[in-house]
Amino acid sequence: MKILWVDDHEILCVALSEYVQTHASELSVAPIEVTPVFTLASALEELSKAPPPDLVFLDLNLDGENRGVTTLEHFQAGNPCNVPVVICTGLAPGNDDEVEILRMCVTTLLEESF
Repeated sequence: MKILWVDDHEILCVALSEYVQTHASELSVAPIEVTPVFTLASALEELSKAPPPDLVFLDLNLDGENRGVTTLEHFQAGNPCNVPVVICTGLAPGNDDEVEILRMCVTTLLEESF
């Protein structure tokens, strides 16, 4: 299984990637390969490789204009294989603005599933 981990916090991204690769591989019959990348451009480049990853962990707040739902929209526009996405974020459900961002992300994912 190939996993792509996208987060602009490089230390966190690498640490989580290594943790998942080590511990998931202990539980899986098939090898697990986790690739950390730190920008949306790098993530889209990885998506274009054959074969694409099987799963993507995507931080919503990345570089430049890639913030919130815009990150997901830009990612999905470059995701022609419809690789499943797990949204990783520090957004807090207690903040109405952040709840709206999460709702928009879920709506975006659901609309593209059908």
